[in-house]
Amino acid sequence: MVQYVNMEQNMQGDDIELRLPVPDDLQFIRWLWSDPESMKPVGGPINLTDSQAQEWYVKMIKPGRPTDCYRLIFNEKTSLWEK
Repeated sequence: MVQYVNMEQNMQGDDIELRLPVPDDLQFIRWLWSDPESMKPVGGPINLTDSQAQEWYVKMIKPGRPTDCYRLIFNEKTSLWEK
């Protein structure tokens, strides 16, 4: 039996937070995915247009699908624009 997590829920541990992206995060996600060093482990950079980023957000986040679970990972000392 497959069990699903609450897709609206953020997850937090002692020093880390897994946060559901909001529309204001799309600029950061586009930057992160286009960064060659960050994306090297997953095959290289992905460059999205504004339109493609919006389409990705609708497909994966809002409303998304119950089989997908995308989160931004933070430690308590890192802001969105820090590497």
